[in-house]
Amino acid sequence: MARADDGFVPFLSYERVPDELWEALEPGQRALHLLWAKMFVPLYENEERIRPEDVGATDRRIIRAVLEAVAWRRLPFQRPVTYQSSEGDVAFLHAQSNLLDERTTFVLVVRTSSHRPDEGGRISLHAQSLTTDIEVILEWRPQDDPQRGSILLYPQAAKSRRRFAIAAFNRDQFAGICQAFVDYCAPRADCKEGG
Repeated sequence: MARADDGFVPFLSYERVPDELWEALEPGQRALHLLWAKMFVPLYENEERIRPEDVGATDRRIIRAVLEAVAWRRLPFQRPVTYQSSEGDVAFLHAQSNLLDERTTFVLVVRTSSHRPDEGGRISLHAQSLTTDIEVILEWRPQDDPQRGSILLYPQAAKSRRRFAIAAFNRDQFAGICQAFVDYCAPRADCKEGG
């Protein structure tokens, strides 16, 4: 796929992906869209699920702006740096851009796989400026069956360690989501083939 300005379709920006585009998406991309558009982003509109004491009005507005910028591919992420750690395979991307009229640094760290059976993928999106410190984390944790798991959301990890389950995906599905998200955010020449 190409960048938005090169014909890439920013499918995370769609609430519902058109059928023709949906058919062209890989399984990891489809699962990413389902998680993003149906289970994750809408939570920031729901004060019963993400309480005001966990994410205040200002942080909520900033987080929604960050997520919108990601969905529309408005953040100029640099090519991913990938490495293996004791935790698993990791991709690290960063960008600098204006967000709500303030110069902001964005860091995306994605653990695409884990060497430990009690852990899976993890997505951490951090935005920081002179007045902003936002970190949103999505993390896979096993259920009773170690291949099945819950996706936990830390809605504002920079200020609160509160987390709660928002979805259920198996370990391999979430690994596909993690890789699809790295590919979605990366400059197009750096995407994995078929991603």
